[in-house]
Amino acid sequence: MDNPELHIVAGFLGAGKTTFLNSYLPTLPGTTVVIENEAGTVGVDGALLPEDTNVRELSAGCICCTLAPELQKQLEDIKREFAPQQIVIEPSGVGNLSDIANHCERFGFKPTLKIAMVDASEFEDFSEDFGTFYMDQIDNANLVLLTHQNDMPEEDIARVAAKISESNPDAIVITSDWRELKETELTNICIGAKDDKGHVCECGRCHCHEEGHECKHHCEHEHDHDHDEHDHNYANNNFEQFMFEDLKTWGDTTPREVTKALKSGDYGKVYRAKGFINSENGTTLYYDFVPNHQEIHKISNTVNVGQLRFIVIGKDINEQKLHELLSIN
Repeated sequence: MDNPELHIVAGFLGAGKTTFLNSYLPTLPGTTVVIENEAGTVGVDGALLPEDTNVRELSAGCICCTLAPELQKQLEDIKREFAPQQIVIEPSGVGNLSDIANHCERFGFKPTLKIAMVDASEFEDFSEDFGTFYMDQIDNANLVLLTHQNDMPEEDIARVAAKISESNPDAIVITSDWRELKETELTNICIGAKDDKGHVCECGRCHCHEEGHECKHHCEHEHDHDHDEHDHNYANNNFEQFMFEDLKTWGDTTPREVTKALKSGDYGKVYRAKGFINSENGTTLYYDFVPNHQEIHKISNTVNVGQLRFIVIGKDINEQKLHELLSIN
């Protein structure tokens, strides 16, 4: 039995991987199985994927290092049980794309498509703060999709795209909002970006496209990689993750109050916060925070989110203060 295609959808904390998958998965033919990885003990994003999605969760570690053996087992089990046309891996936001791809190839599952979601509004801060650790996902992708650029001036978006293209000249970089792409456009871009096809983009939206000029890239080189050279894990970068349950019920003003608190610095340096919460009117809310933007929306009562949980990721986190902010005392 031939191995299924393997697609990896990477992205740093809060870049929009799950949002993208909600649009991307329905475009894929045949059977698809998603492997979702969270570095913490429990993930929350699985409930946000399309209801009929086959999801395997790998938590309490990163598949680029500690969970690599479990990743191999999952890949082999999925191939045997589902015989899918493709497997899609959504790694932890702090996983090294180069390591994940190398592990998969070593296991006999060569990645066909490597996508990096990049929060354009956070790119310059994160690339400066985290250096090669942050850039690894971008530098090893076939396709880069910019997110959260709606409120950015065009010249700022162009500057971000130029820096990405300079760092990874073999990637297609889509500067416009991918959500505005037609399904056929998104499909064609992804097909063109696959390793076995060479990079061909005819949509007119990629960074290097000039008027009347067809954009063609060819990935004929391999990225040299030495696992020990990369400072890529939670411990080495001093990331901390805390999960809170027994959450307070949120009123109309609570999201603004929580956002203000998380941005204040009084609770530590918070890079990401997300979770499901009950509201005073009886609905379930999903809250998603990164420093430059926050979102909150209602969850349909047909979606089973399981135990309500709230996860905070950052550095020098004051767990007690967060407990007082979020949890029932």
